[in-house]
Amino acid sequence: MKIKQIHIDGFGKWQNRDFNLASSITIFLGDNEAGKSTLAKFIESILFGFANGHQPYEQYLPKNGGQYGGFLVVEHRNRRYVLRRTQGKNGGLLTITDESGKRMPNHFLKMMLGEVDQGLFHAIYRIDTQELSQIFALSKNDFQNQLQHFGAVNSDRWLEKLTDLDKEADSLYKVRGRNPVINQKLEQYHDLNEQIDQQSEKYTHYRHLLDDVRQSDRQIQEIQQQLPQKRNDWHDAQDLLRLWPTYQRLQSIDTEKSSTLSNNDVAVIQSLRAKQDEYHRQLTDVNARLGVIDAESSLTDQQDFYFQNLDRFTKLKDDGTTLTLHLNQYDQLVSQLQSWQQERRELLQRYPDSHLPSALSYSEENRLQRLIDDRQHGDQSRTKRQQTTPKRPLLLIILSVIGVLLLVTGSAWLMKLLGLILMGCAAAIWYQEQSSGGTLHNAVQGTSDEALRHFGIEHGFNQFPQSQWLRMQGDLRRLEELNRQIQQITTQIKTIDNQTTQYREHVQFSAEVIDVQQSPQALIKHINMFIDRQQGARDVWQRQRQQKRLLEDQAQQLSDKLNEVIQKKATLYHRYDVQDDHEFDQYYDSALRSIANEERSQVLGSQLTDKQISALKMVNSNDDLRQRVTSLANDVKHLEVSLQTLQQNQTAAQLEIKQLSENGTLTMLRQQRADLQTEILELVRDWLTHKLSYHWINRALQLASADRFPKIIQQAQKYFETLTNHRYTKIEFENDRISVIAQDRSAFQVGELSQGTAQQLYVALKLSFVTSISNQNGIQLPVLIDDGFVDFDADRRANVLQLLELLGEKQQVIYLTTDRQTLQYSNGTVVNLNQM
Repeated sequence: MKIKQIHIDGFGKWQNRDFNLASSITIFLGDNEAGKSTLAKFIESILFGFANGHQPYEQYLPKNGGQYGGFLVVEHRNRRYVLRRTQGKNGGLLTITDESGKRMPNHFLKMMLGEVDQGLFHAIYRIDTQELSQIFALSKNDFQNQLQHFGAVNSDRWLEKLTDLDKEADSLYKVRGRNPVINQKLEQYHDLNEQIDQQSEKYTHYRHLLDDVRQSDRQIQEIQQQLPQKRNDWHDAQDLLRLWPTYQRLQSIDTEKSSTLSNNDVAVIQSLRAKQDEYHRQLTDVNARLGVIDAESSLTDQQDFYFQNLDRFTKLKDDGTTLTLHLNQYDQLVSQLQSWQQERRELLQRYPDSHLPSALSYSEENRLQRLIDDRQHGDQSRTKRQQTTPKRPLLLIILSVIGVLLLVTGSAWLMKLLGLILMGCAAAIWYQEQSSGGTLHNAVQGTSDEALRHFGIEHGFNQFPQSQWLRMQGDLRRLEELNRQIQQITTQIKTIDNQTTQYREHVQFSAEVIDVQQSPQALIKHINMFIDRQQGARDVWQRQRQQKRLLEDQAQQLSDKLNEVIQKKATLYHRYDVQDDHEFDQYYDSALRSIANEERSQVLGSQLTDKQISALKMVNSNDDLRQRVTSLANDVKHLEVSLQTLQQNQTAAQLEIKQLSENGTLTMLRQQRADLQTEILELVRDWLTHKLSYHWINRALQLASADRFPKIIQQAQKYFETLTNHRYTKIEFENDRISVIAQDRSAFQVGELSQGTAQQLYVALKLSFVTSISNQNGIQLPVLIDDGFVDFDADRRANVLQLLELLGEKQQVIYLTTDRQTLQYSNGTVVNLNQM
């Protein structure tokens, strides 16, 4: 199939565009963002369907709206068809018409594509820069898996059948699965057993019967396990008796004994040898880098001294920062101390030649206030009494005068008696006044003074006038506060002095690079300047030291891995009694020759399985086989009779259990378990059928495609030789490793090749695959190359374009590139996308 014309209605940046293509090679030239990848994706989407909504970035919906899709005009078997695909479900709506406009069924496209789906198209017919890097991970198995798609008639259907069988088997059972049917049934079976055990514990006699039933179950299970094996042995013996003549004919063939070398051990040894070479190369590179670091890490004397005392200098810088803050406060603290000391002296001068007591507490001060108030209250009472006294003498005088006048002038004795009474009252009132007032005043006055005197003695105020006791409390409290503050600030100053002394002691070790006799501030500044000067060298040194540690760790790890690989390889070599790689290669060649001889023998012995052959080797004669068949038949019959007897006894015990049960729960659970056992056995048979069918079909496809691999490699060698200007002449596959042979017979693994040469190898393999499919399967699809050779130099690009033109004689090639120099090396049709 060849694409003759491309029409895009709307796809990404392209809208209503037409492109005509040559039958051989067409070059689409365009800068980045010119739409080359979009065009390649459009071709692939028309052939295999648009991306769905789960891949929004692969859909390339039109940027400016409009109809989505387009068509390709293709030529197939000398007839032209139009493949149109528009927006719709399941990859878009596909219509196919021939030259006359006749509508063709959609499966006609699959027929034109042959056995190629989108995955195979990507793997075989499409080349881009990202894909070329896959050469470093390519293996022989990858090629053989792709060959299976073309190795037999309707291989795609067989591969789909393989996938279906594998999925169906996994849907029935997985070793660690939970959702498959058999896994769920086994879980149900386990639950039923637990329920039966729980139900059985309800009855004492029931448990004894259950033990008997379980013992019968075990015996029945043992017989049921033995009986199928005995039957199989009986049937196998019958098969061996039938195959005995065939085996005798096979034994008459003289075959060489095959080697015991396994393919898995070969793969492991080859892998270990590759790892050994890689680890050795990496270890050499790391040691070289360590040598460079050692050579570049020389230090000056000051730097060396700094790094040797790095922790001490770091601590000096931290301590210097703290000390600087304290020194900045030092003068302020001294000034504050002097100010407080002056204030203290001024307070002390107010009370010269006296020992000042402590300030009173507020409660004691209140007590003193009350005592003073009491004394003052007594003084006020006396003053008041003195103020009221002049009124009483006047009364006394009046009474005395009246009494005297009555006594002198009164003619009657009554008047004289009244005068005497008045005079006596006056005298009594005067005496009472004098007596009561003096006594009370003296008593009150004496109590207050005594309390104040005792208070002064108690608190040390007796040497000061009582009038000063309350006034001096503020001075005493301030004096106590000043003493406390002076003590506190003196302690701070002493602490700073101690810190300065300690800092000078700690800095003595650096006397050879720093003048330690400077003032504290200058010394701290000098040390910080020295540290800052060395900081850059420190950073470089630390990075080098860190890098060295990392490289040393990496070297140790590589050395350990290398020793581990060497030990594993030596262990495998010891298994086959070889000493080194050369002896193993000889042993391996011998094993390959033995395998070839075995394959010829296997063709003759295809009628017998390995198990049957092994069993027949143990047989001496046909009569022995007949006797074995008879003996096994008797064993089978004996086991069947024993099984029947046990089942009958078990049925009787189960009947008694049923009679003892209160309900039918136990019987129902046992019936459910029996039904479940039958269901599980049916599912297991289905699972085995799927698995065996899967392995049979897979093996058949491998055998069908095995003869095509050497032809593809032979063609790839020719292409690779052309691409490399005959520098490399041979390609070898060794399990999961690809090697190339140069003209001088030097061998190189893919990882040892340059990026460009490795990509040339990949191109050669891909194009040989395309050529093989075209020659043997008749499938000729366009080769789509999207900027696949950007890493090639001019010579490589010229060689690959020459090869593409040679391929274009039989196969259509569509090359999308940004390289304008391509036009110098190719005569193909050119479409300039930059002009659209």
